[in-house]
Amino acid sequence: MRTNTKLTLVAISIILIALAGFYAIKINTAIAPIDGEHTASTTTETSSPLVRLTTPRPNAEIITPLIVTGEARGNWYFEASFPVRLLDGNGKEIAVVPAQAQGDWMTTDFVPFRAELTFILPNTKEGTLVLEKDNPSGLLENADEVRIPIRFKTAEKISSGMRGKVILGPTCPVLRDPPDPSCDDKPFATELLLIEITGDKARSVKRFNSTEDGAFSFEVSPGRYRIQSATNNTLTFCSSVDEIVVTSKDYTEAIIHCDSGIR
Repeated sequence: MRTNTKLTLVAISIILIALAGFYAIKINTAIAPIDGEHTASTTTETSSPLVRLTTPRPNAEIITPLIVTGEARGNWYFEASFPVRLLDGNGKEIAVVPAQAQGDWMTTDFVPFRAELTFILPNTKEGTLVLEKDNPSGLLENADEVRIPIRFKTAEKISSGMRGKVILGPTCPVLRDPPDPSCDDKPFATELLLIEITGDKARSVKRFNSTEDGAFSFEVSPGRYRIQSATNNTLTFCSSVDEIVVTSKDYTEAIIHCDSGIR
């Protein structure tokens, strides 16, 4: 009888140990992070002890829109924001937005921030992201900034594109009968904006210039586009009459008409 009792106790002990091991493995598996995931955001130290950057990383390839995240001490902000600028490789500003605090900025502790910049891809391969301390006083001694080198991600080599001519007219105040060849529309050199159309949305994707003889040619991915003047503050306005459809492995011809304003 005693032997049976001992065997029973041993068996129960083995079962309990096995169950304890099973639940320990299950709990550890449940709380273990999945490969590639992080339990906390990883920040990068910058040239200022007041700012830490999460995205983008220094020398990262970026596309539009660019999401900028990180954390900064409360005294980097003013009214819960600070300027974020994007410069091309020549130092030209191509985008600027305020980074918004994602918490109470009235503190000396680190406060998360977020900004989203939309920009037209420049001609340079490299650029600089500038996180500027908000300085309402305007005093030089209160100014500070962090500069992060970045690279612009260019599209893979493509074999589709657009070519055509820009013409300006009318060139005479009245129509002539018979027509006067000297009043024909003339080639026009100007800066233009390529706009991609997706559904009911449109976004600027490229600035380009026509030559003295009005010609232009460039590569672009297949899609639906329109072209218009790069600036609206001139008397001469240019635009494509219809949507321009670019197909794969082909160049689409387009004529861009510019209104001279002569009547």
